[in-house]
Formats: sequence, C-alpha cells, structure tokens
Amino acid sequence: MAIKIEGLLGLLLPGKIEFKIADILMEYSVLREKLNTADRQSRYFRKAIESKKTRLLELQKEFEEIRILFNESSVDFLIEQLKKTSEKTIYRKKPRSLIYHITWCSLSEKVKFFYELLHYKDKIKQLMPIDHYEENPEEFLKMLG
Repeated sequence: MAIKIEGLLGLLLPGKIEFKIADILMEYSVLREKLNTADRQSRYFRKAIESKKTRLLELQKEFEEIRILFNESSVDFLIEQLKKTSEKTIYRKKPRSLIYHITWCSLSEKVKFFYELLHYKDKIKQLMPIDHYEENPEEFLKMLG
C-alpha cells in the first residue's frame, strides 16, 4: 500500500510551510525580466544593475545546490533528516538564551527545508535547472500542485 508523503508529513510537522524553492524561482523570474527590460526600469534600478546581476547569479547558484541535493537524495534519506532535525528542535523548544534561540531558529528552518523537499519529491522525480521552469511555467505549477 502506497503512503502519501503529504499525510505522513502532516503528522510529523503540522502547520503551514513557506516554500523556499518557489520563492527562489519567483524572485529569479522577476529579476531576470527586470534586467531584460532595464531601460524601462527606474533610475535607481539602473544604478544598481550590477548588484542585481550578482543577485541573479546567487539565486542560480542557490537553486543549483538545492537541485543537486534533491536529485541525489532518496525519500527515505529526506525523512530521516527531517526526523533527526525535528528531534533536535523539540529538545530546544523553549530557548533560554540568545544562542539557544539562534540554534532553535536555524534547526526550525532546516525542518521546513526538508519538509519542502519531501513535498516536491511527492510531486516530481527530478528537479530541473532554474531556466527550465522559467521557460515552462506549467512545470512550475505542476511542481507546486
């Protein structure tokens, strides 16, 4: 009997999750469009065009790192990582100091990230390069499903 990952994750991590991959894809598409139409952008945007190009490269690099992790990881590995990280956040549920709070926030972000990867593993088998989703928006929508 097949188990839906969504149901399993609902038990492990209840609540709403914001998806980092979708945010990267959206920011990348918007920024790329603005750079392609830089002559129609504000003067402030045109002054910062080099930093915008740098940001575009950072987004590509970040997405590629996530893509490699996604494509090389099995569902079992991601569930194990989610479980290990979740156990650490439960242990640190009430931060007592700034260091504990920073650690707890970092672990919570990792839990959300592994949940996101599992969510997408349920929808797609391979994460394609970032330009693929810009050229094929229906694939992006399918991924969000």
